Amino acid sequence: MAVPADKNLSRLLAIGLADAASASASLYLELRRLEASPGQAVELRLQLASELARRGRLPLARGIAEPLSSRAAEAADSRPFELLGDIAYLSGRLAESEAAYGKALTFNLGQPMVLTKLATTLRVMGRLGEAATAAREAANRFPEHVPAYGVLGAVHRARGEIEESLAALEIARELDPRQPAYTSAWIVTHAYLPHAGDAEMLAAGREWERAHRQLSPGSPPPLASVPAAEGRRLRVGYLSPDFRRHSVAWFFLPLLENHDRSRVDTFCYYLVPNFDDVTRRVAAAAGHWRLVAGMRDAEIASLIRRDRIDVLVDLAGHFGECRPGVFYHRPAPVQVHHAGFCATTGMSVLDARLSDATVDPVAGHRPDSAERIIHLASGMHCYSPLDPLPPVAPAPALKNGFVTFGSFNNFPKINKNVLDAWAQILARTPHSRLVIKSQGMTDAYLREKITTLFAMRGVAAERLDLMPFATKHASHLAAYDGIDIHLDAFPYNGVTTTCDALWAGVPVLTVRGACHRGRIGESILRRAGEASAVADDTGDYVRRAIAWAGDVRRLAAERGERRARVAASPVGDGAAHARSMEDALEKCHAEAATGG
Repeated sequence: MAVPADKNLSRLLAIGLADAASASASLYLELRRLEASPGQAVELRLQLASELARRGRLPLARGIAEPLSSRAAEAADSRPFELLGDIAYLSGRLAESEAAYGKALTFNLGQPMVLTKLATTLRVMGRLGEAATAAREAANRFPEHVPAYGVLGAVHRARGEIEESLAALEIARELDPRQPAYTSAWIVTHAYLPHAGDAEMLAAGREWERAHRQLSPGSPPPLASVPAAEGRRLRVGYLSPDFRRHSVAWFFLPLLENHDRSRVDTFCYYLVPNFDDVTRRVAAAAGHWRLVAGMRDAEIASLIRRDRIDVLVDLAGHFGECRPGVFYHRPAPVQVHHAGFCATTGMSVLDARLSDATVDPVAGHRPDSAERIIHLASGMHCYSPLDPLPPVAPAPALKNGFVTFGSFNNFPKINKNVLDAWAQILARTPHSRLVIKSQGMTDAYLREKITTLFAMRGVAAERLDLMPFATKHASHLAAYDGIDIHLDAFPYNGVTTTCDALWAGVPVLTVRGACHRGRIGESILRRAGEASAVADDTGDYVRRAIAWAGDVRRLAAERGERRARVAASPVGDGAAHARSMEDALEKCHAEAATGG
């Protein structure tokens, strides 16, 4: 929010960012003293609260901004309400964010940024139709307002309209070619194209480097400058926007909490100001915690250099609030990607990508990967449910008298080929039902679209249950109690949904794919002792689903045994996964130090 800078801002910001418990009290006292000059009071509070929110001090920012709302209403000033909407959004209080943005718009409807922020909030809430309306209004009124096209791209993607999503993101990139976030979103959207293989994902990933590398100039240090780690702990940095209740944390915490502190010294660099119980758990497990929200790429890179990181691990790729630009400053002598993205990142400054022999059968340098592939002996993924789990529920078919299939995958993964397969399965298993659970299932347009697509394939709407995304993880896990068989999507497999289902005792059926994101399901299921759940092709997928549905007694018996078996498998072995990661990271660093 643009307001005049104040000579006191830097001093007040330093107080607000201090770690001392008395920071908030000291800051309020200083503000009251300065507000003896009424002319600067509002602007100072707005600027200070905005900067504190950007740096992750959300409660303090809210406390500073809230007193402005009553005065703003009298003065018809929308800015405090916009700022309170920002703070609420970052704090995860989406209903409060929606209300604040709505209030800001009552003073001035001609605010494209507020309209776009409202659209983003509605999209995250799953209200896709309302989100599209708000974003289109912003784009129609202000055709060169770039963020509106970014939101439209996200809404189209959530509805499974991949070509339309790419078109909207192309407009955003054309209007603002220097904004890396739109290119990253464009790359991610390519992963939902059924025909996009590893080579196509490499081409898309290379586009980020072509368009934005000049924003983050940097070159690798000479190999001779890489300090050997012999006789000391390896200093490993993890960079992510997802140290919170996000699917990445379900796979990262088993690694972080099982690291051997005698081998590695861990640094976690957190890119966003959102905090929750998982954030606190990550911070507690890390050797060193660094909140870098609000910092520029160069500032983050400088901090990483000061921490003398040996190996910097990217956990996001192009997903979410990623920061690929940090790696182009080359803050660490060895830089690798692990698990956070669904393909090659396309980034030449990443030295390696940690995978496994199933997901990426050919290790080393490959023409369809920007990074050298390194196989982890433990496998690419290790999962922990984090929350206490209820007992495994009986197979619902025992009570219902029919089999219930389900898919809780992100809806854009459900393409035409997946729909065709599911329709065949339902047609050949009389009385069976299908539960589709994903974000946006409260959207009337999307619900109508799904029922129409199935009706075109001969499946009546009465056989479908369309469930919205659960905001509470416990509610999400409880939904698995209502399905007998989880059907994976292809070629973009589920990851967290597959592991959630297995821990709930539910079998998962997948198809062996021909690309990285299409072999993740096979990797997880084989290491979980569920090799019979990997179909050779779509026809085999349909046949196996029908055969499983015809043996309810077996479904019920195996359901009660599955959780314990999978938890004891490599997929649930955090200690083994940590040792495998440590071996790989130490090897990468040693090779760099010796020029190997």
